[in-house]
Amino acid sequence: MEALQNTTVCFRDPELKSGTVKRDPVLGPKPISGNFASVFSVTSRTGRRYAVKCFTQDVAAQESRYDAISRHLAALDGAALSQPWNVGFEYQPQGVLVTGEWYPMLKMEWAEGSGLIRWIEDHRADPAALASLADRFAALAADLATAGVAHGDLQHGNLLVAQDGTFRLVDYDGMFVPALSGHRATEMGHRNYQSPQRSDADFGPDLDRFSAWVIHFSLVALSTDPSLWGQLHEFGGEFLLLTEDDFQAPAASLRFGTLLSHPDSGLRDLAGRIRDLSTQPLAALPALPSLPPGASPSSAGPHRTRRSAPAVTDPPGSTPPVSTALPPWLTGHLPPPVAGAASGSVSPSTGSGFRRRRRADVVLAAFMTLLLVAPASLTATSLLAASAYPTVQGGALLAMLGAGGVGRRTRSELRAVRVRRRDLRSRSRAVGDPGKALVKLDQEAQALDWRIRDREAKASARMQQLQSEQQTGAARIAITLNQRLSAISSELAALPRREQERREKALAPLQQSHVQDRLRRTPIHETAKLTNLGAKTTDALIAAGIRTAADFTRVRYVSGGGYGTVTALFVLANGHQVKVPSIGEKRARTLESWRQDIENRARQTAPVKLSPAELRSLAAQTAADRTRLQNERKKAEADAQTRHDQLQGRIAAELRAVVDAQSAARADDARVRAQMSQRRAELALLRDDRDRIDAALVREQRTRRGLAYHRYLRFLVTGR
Repeated sequence: MEALQNTTVCFRDPELKSGTVKRDPVLGPKPISGNFASVFSVTSRTGRRYAVKCFTQDVAAQESRYDAISRHLAALDGAALSQPWNVGFEYQPQGVLVTGEWYPMLKMEWAEGSGLIRWIEDHRADPAALASLADRFAALAADLATAGVAHGDLQHGNLLVAQDGTFRLVDYDGMFVPALSGHRATEMGHRNYQSPQRSDADFGPDLDRFSAWVIHFSLVALSTDPSLWGQLHEFGGEFLLLTEDDFQAPAASLRFGTLLSHPDSGLRDLAGRIRDLSTQPLAALPALPSLPPGASPSSAGPHRTRRSAPAVTDPPGSTPPVSTALPPWLTGHLPPPVAGAASGSVSPSTGSGFRRRRRADVVLAAFMTLLLVAPASLTATSLLAASAYPTVQGGALLAMLGAGGVGRRTRSELRAVRVRRRDLRSRSRAVGDPGKALVKLDQEAQALDWRIRDREAKASARMQQLQSEQQTGAARIAITLNQRLSAISSELAALPRREQERREKALAPLQQSHVQDRLRRTPIHETAKLTNLGAKTTDALIAAGIRTAADFTRVRYVSGGGYGTVTALFVLANGHQVKVPSIGEKRARTLESWRQDIENRARQTAPVKLSPAELRSLAAQTAADRTRLQNERKKAEADAQTRHDQLQGRIAAELRAVVDAQSAARADDARVRAQMSQRRAELALLRDDRDRIDAALVREQRTRRGLAYHRYLRFLVTGR
């Protein structure tokens, strides 16, 4: 980073020499670090942005590799690619000057886009966008396969999603092109996207197959069930839905367990296929199926068919298409359809009026005519009194009308209408109000959706909580272990010092005994030779019980009395204090100095080391302490491992319980949805039937009006 402080000096490339390196306000040039290189953002004076890759490790045949990759990618027909994923670059053998020496670097076009994980987090609630991205990724994989190219490290960090939703592929360090056949891989790719079977001998056009399946599956799974992101992806995790651990031990994987028990059969099948692929050699893996020729990546294709919506998951309020023919399971559960209803043109079989006149109608017409004219004729012939005419004529009219009514009621057309109307009303009562029931069913479906979303959100939160609890618990265990190991290490480091202290402690009594012996061997009479002391003083000391230098330990001086007198009190070996007559402060200090001198000389000749047996005993004690501490360290590590295993086991069991509960709940959801779907289909048929019945009733009403009494009278007269 120091070398990039001055682009004029560090770069040889004309555009970069005048460029500006993106900097951190504190740390200077800001790199994006990778396995073998650091990438810097450099903006030229013209405003064009580049990614400058400075290698931090030597890679075999690096220049020839990049030359082969560059030539192969440059020869690709951009118009034939599904999307502009190819990012231009230039390998410069003498690109950057560091401490006076030129080193190679890669000058790349700056690819604008979001990292794949960031893009998913931004669009996780948009299944259609996720599905489209899965298609575009499949198209990208097909482009690479068609071109005989393998990226070598397909993973979220090397896949950028541009604003238009197309991919940009970056980091070509491990790329395979046909010209590199026979070489070995320079890197193994991101561990969370690679097959456990991959080795550095795998370096060919099929290098990306496993990672392509993993990425495509993750996008398809999320487009089918976006809640999987919250369940399987960890915040900040360097993976999408599955990790290296899942591929290495699928049977013990909670993530695979979740996917393989998902209610969507298509998703389960895909998850099972990824599990199977993880056990197969890389060369045996099939290529990711490509879109049909001419299909747009965002349009439906084979990938779309592989994704299946969750079983029986009609959106709330939607009505599944209903065939006019009854499905087998519905046969016998509905009233028989109205005749002619299927065409929507129910009409009375007798037509819209009376048809051919019967003989009885003719007789009735004649009889009614007779009733109409007979009173007048009888009156005219005087057979009927004129005064009785109105009454007779009225009676005749009433009789005529009554006869007409009887005649009309005996018509088959009217009887048929009555029968059909009675039958339609009966059917209408039997069908009830399916429209109202459909509204209620939609409300129930909507409530079910809310309950499912709430339950899934709670389950997702619980799983995240458990994962967090596991991380926190593991961190606490590690901290506790580190503290304990640190204390044990300190104790182990202190063992030599403690052994030395024990030696000194064991030596102290010997030295003290030596000194006391010398003091006891020195009689108090020797003080008679001292200045200011004599035989009388010696006798006084002996009289006070002080016969040797060992009989007093020190002198205590007590001020008191008049004229600043200081009294000397001799502290005997038993702790008692005595005042020796004729010995004042001056003589006492002389005696005290005499004793101290004897003690000092005795210390010079005191033993300075222990016996070999004592030394061996102390060394054995130290060795025992070391063994004890080492055992404590092993026990601490074992205890921590046990606690960690218990924590992991508990979390795994609780996660499994959550997953099992989810699976059971999803199965119940699917069953309820299936019942709702079936019920909706029944109600839709009933609603259509009710509509047809209502329409038929209206038509029958019109038909009945065509058979009204006055129309019957006209029919009797005119025959129409």
